[in-house]
Amino acid sequence: MKKSSISIIFLGVFLLFQSCSPSPRKSVEVAVTHTNIVSTGYSEQYFLELKQLKEQDRIKVYKDGGYKKVSVEEYMEEYLFDRIQESYDRVKGFAVGSETREMLAASLEVLKYGKTIFESEYPVIAKMMDENRPSEEIDRAIQGVFDAHDVEMARRFDALYDLAIPYAEKHDVALQID
Repeated sequence: MKKSSISIIFLGVFLLFQSCSPSPRKSVEVAVTHTNIVSTGYSEQYFLELKQLKEQDRIKVYKDGGYKKVSVEEYMEEYLFDRIQESYDRVKGFAVGSETREMLAASLEVLKYGKTIFESEYPVIAKMMDENRPSEEIDRAIQGVFDAHDVEMARRFDALYDLAIPYAEKHDVALQID
């Protein structure tokens, strides 16, 4: 009787932990989807759209119940810097399993690298835009960021995808990498 009681307790604890483990779909979602902030912000398209917003005098953030005009730097802080920190915190706080440890670590590496670039180099470009510096000067600064970081950024994304794609396939989770 004692052995069967211990077995039932052990089974109950095992099932409890199994039911608390994140699903493979959620693991992929957290590891890959949260890096979208990096791939969106680390792009020529991001700066093109930002320049268009600036030219149209539409650099605004939602504050105090309405949209307010702000500097490009404040816009970046609201829509890029704060969001990458939120994504980093979500991935860092996600339950890690033995099968997802490396994938989540690779996700954090993408986020850390993106955050470092965004917070150290993007404010310089934002200030140039706020000061209405010549477009050619701003474009050179933007291109300088990509020239300096493209290889390493691609390496980090590749490391994440090399782990996420097989994991998703193994668990029959739909994952599309563009």
